[in-house]
Amino acid sequence: LEQLLAENRKELKSLKSTNPEFFSKIESIIDGVVIKKHESIITVQANTQEIPFDLGKVKCTFIPRVNDSVSLKCLVKRDEKFVDLHGEFIEVIALSAIIREEKNLRIIELYEEGGLIAGGYIFFDDAKRIDYFPRVGDLVDIKYISSLYEVTDKDKKKYYGKNKYNRNNNKQRNETKTYKFRCIEVVLKQAAPSDDSFSRTSEEDFQDKNGITISKTKKSELQNLDEKMRTTIVVMNTGKEVHTISEFKINSRQAISQFKVVHPKTNDPIELKPNQKQSFTIEAIALHYGVSEEEICFKFNASSESEFKIIRKLEINVGVDKEIDVRDNVDTRHRNSRQAQTKAYNVFRKRCDIVPGQRPKKASNFIDIRFPQVPPTAELFDLLTTKSNNQIEEELLSAPYNLKNDLTASNYIQRFKLLLHLEEIQFAINITTYNIERGHFDREFVDGDLYLSLRISNLAEKRPSLVLGDSIIIKSPWKENFAPHQGCIHKIFSDRILVKFVDHFQSEYSGDDYKIEFDFSRASFRKQHYAIARCITTLGGEYLFPSSIITRDPQIPVVLNENGVLINEAYEHEYKWFNENLNKIQKQAIKNILRGEARPMPYIIFGPPGTGKTMTLIETILQIRERFPGSRILVGTPSNSAANLITERLVGYGNIIQGELLRILGQNTIERELIPDEIAKFCGSIEIAAERTIEDNMLTTKSGMKLRMSGSTVGKHRITVGTLITLGQLMHIKYDVGHFTHIIVDEAAQCLEPSTAIPMTFVSRNCGQIILAGDPMQLGPVVTNIHAKSYLEISLMERLLNTPPYRKDYTQKGYDPRLVTMLKQNYRSVPSILETYSKLFYESSLEYTISAVDSEEGKFLNSIKDILRYHENPGIKSEPRAEQNGFFFVGVNGTNTRSGDSPSWRNDNEAATLFTYFVCLLKKGLEVDQIGIISPYLEQVRSIRKLIEEANLFPPKVGTVEEFQGQERRVILVSTVRSSTKELCKDAQYQLGFVKSKRRLNVAISRARALLVIFGNPFLLAKDPYWCDLIKMAINNNTYTGCNLPESLLN
Repeated sequence: LEQLLAENRKELKSLKSTNPEFFSKIESIIDGVVIKKHESIITVQANTQEIPFDLGKVKCTFIPRVNDSVSLKCLVKRDEKFVDLHGEFIEVIALSAIIREEKNLRIIELYEEGGLIAGGYIFFDDAKRIDYFPRVGDLVDIKYISSLYEVTDKDKKKYYGKNKYNRNNNKQRNETKTYKFRCIEVVLKQAAPSDDSFSRTSEEDFQDKNGITISKTKKSELQNLDEKMRTTIVVMNTGKEVHTISEFKINSRQAISQFKVVHPKTNDPIELKPNQKQSFTIEAIALHYGVSEEEICFKFNASSESEFKIIRKLEINVGVDKEIDVRDNVDTRHRNSRQAQTKAYNVFRKRCDIVPGQRPKKASNFIDIRFPQVPPTAELFDLLTTKSNNQIEEELLSAPYNLKNDLTASNYIQRFKLLLHLEEIQFAINITTYNIERGHFDREFVDGDLYLSLRISNLAEKRPSLVLGDSIIIKSPWKENFAPHQGCIHKIFSDRILVKFVDHFQSEYSGDDYKIEFDFSRASFRKQHYAIARCITTLGGEYLFPSSIITRDPQIPVVLNENGVLINEAYEHEYKWFNENLNKIQKQAIKNILRGEARPMPYIIFGPPGTGKTMTLIETILQIRERFPGSRILVGTPSNSAANLITERLVGYGNIIQGELLRILGQNTIERELIPDEIAKFCGSIEIAAERTIEDNMLTTKSGMKLRMSGSTVGKHRITVGTLITLGQLMHIKYDVGHFTHIIVDEAAQCLEPSTAIPMTFVSRNCGQIILAGDPMQLGPVVTNIHAKSYLEISLMERLLNTPPYRKDYTQKGYDPRLVTMLKQNYRSVPSILETYSKLFYESSLEYTISAVDSEEGKFLNSIKDILRYHENPGIKSEPRAEQNGFFFVGVNGTNTRSGDSPSWRNDNEAATLFTYFVCLLKKGLEVDQIGIISPYLEQVRSIRKLIEEANLFPPKVGTVEEFQGQERRVILVSTVRSSTKELCKDAQYQLGFVKSKRRLNVAISRARALLVIFGNPFLLAKDPYWCDLIKMAINNNTYTGCNLPESLLN
């Protein structure tokens, strides 16, 4: 056989030299129309020729559909002897189309899998970004191509709810329309407005008429729940004829009315002769906190008139209602902001003129790889600290910054360099909130070492948080010749920091006052700058900006049989699962990773709340360790808590030995003692100095923690876990390319792309593999600069999911399994709670596994069903409430207040209402650690904590949404706080609140296992489309209670 192959190769070589025209290939463009599509195989009609090809193997900038007009870049064989000048088709290289753009267009119709945009542009769900759910009336920017689609009315399925923008909302026509353009990208520019009409009654209904006058009512002011108050309404006949009060009743849009007529006791007709009057006694009973309105309607009959009615409003206010702080603090905030910017600029400009302090750890003199400084330019700092926001935005969009251009491989380094600089400058501005105009230090000895201590009030709650490596700069207001001195932060406590200055100042300080300014360590920014530059070089643009799937032979030819057993096809050998409880989708994800057919293109595990993402990752790590004997796995996370959790789970399996697993620690984590005892012996810190320049001085603590580990020691571990920024220390060490074979990033949707790039710098494009796990529908990266926010808050995971190879293909089976697996089985919530976030954020794709009847959660719901006051309201059209429904909405029309120019708010009415339900749950025997209380504002968090502490109750976890990401509780109580639309835009700017933040909403409502109770103002929240839908769910399920509802929700 070898001899025959050798002869064939010789003949082929001879033929190439004698007849080269047989082997000539050139690129040619062939226009055509897509006529067939089955899974990844697509067929294009080009003239009389049908060209089938595998879409996954060609470059493509969009997901094609049948009837699209496309252009194929092909390899063809052609010479002067061919009659067909197009040549003989050989292979398709790329698929493209003429892409045009339009801006500021309105969505006018929605169908089951897409919709119509004004101007005749049709779109399907694969055109939208992963976190966008279109609504009629949305203003969008589009990219479109030529296509041809016929749509009939039978194909259309409108989303529920009245919408004034839907032109065919009230008409049913049986017609077919043809559209010539299809959108391949639809980007939300402005969400559709909500209907703000709140009243069913007209002004005429409240007017006296036909000689009948009715006295006005006063607001019932009550302080406590169940408190009662009576008022009187007098009906007087001032006319000349007899009138009959045929009916009087209270109209309420609440689940339970807070008013009732106590006199007269019957609703029999009452005759009113001329100049006669009738008194009605109305009793108000406080059932919930806040302001509510109801109506009492009187119907009359007269001999000469047809029936008419007169209505009076009934108002009740329960609880102490403080006036909102309506002071316009714009000038004060602007002035304070300018002062902070000036202080930050002065620190930035004078860094080189400062006497350096003593660092917590002496800098290494010899490091194999040093990171460049890459500081922000003075021009950029000047732009951000001297110009208005509009001017800044305008300049950033134009040259030399060019933020208006799309992110590409060619501008990758420059774009992220700019964005990181914007964030760094904002960080420099924000940290000035710690600055002290006049302050002094106390001497403090810790472990025999002398420090200077600086007390800071509310240090634990201030943002940004101080970390080791940050510093202070002191200036003397009295001594002109005193050079600014740097004090490096060595230790951080809840109320003070310990610093060290240069030796002579440290020892001679005598209690003088100084002006104190804070500065931060640039180490994390330098790591990210270096990672971006190295990552694009290591991986290349084809992996960071994929347009096609680059396939390879499987690493291991494994398949899943019908029983979920993992089998190696080559050897017919079964592989054991470490966790036998994995579901089918989790096993498929791990199988796809082990095969690695698209490596090193990142593999994505899309894990919605409660779907077992961490469980899947742990099994993935263990399988890689077992199936690839020479593998070294690097696991990065955005937080220490996530890194600890991964380490704890791995250690929990019991078959990990100490030399295999390393949890890398930063100095800040060690100093703050944030490591659980059970994993301490698997933890250690790194010595980044070149090994040839130092002696081995590794230290092992009593807990087994190893400090100052050399690079070679670290590199021997099979599994290395750490936060992304801490893993950046490894970039100082010269590891061979491909030393780490598998890169795994947990909670990847929470990570800035530059930080995600840190572990990716170690992977080999020839044999490495990258796995990203997370949920782009939950909280994303934290970005503080408003000009960088819309660019930098898009994680690498989210960006990839919006590229053609990774995007969900709605015409086929969804995501390409070679690149993405979406977990769907939810192990957290009862069905009624799961439905809320599955419907709003995951296209109703999540599947419940927790029964609402015979599970522990179901039994719990049955035991507390009498807590929520409930009464079926005939005015609200809804289904009978299920006994085991776990989602409730309590309407509270309270008042939001704040202190001075703080961006944080509180709502005393909501806090009191929530506290009442909290106490009721405790009385039912629920433990406090089974309850979580979430509010988006720190002021409200403090207010709720204060109520609980004043009642001498043990507090549950009360915190912001960010503190609850990744956690769950049996019961979640949510306080939304806001009751007025004033300054909602500033909420968005400060990344506060639920309105205008669908991801924060998603996290809040997906933490509960059995009971989710939301307290909020439906009049405000209904203005947001996601909140509007959520409140409608409660109304439709008869689980709404509390204040009256706006008309837009009742419709």
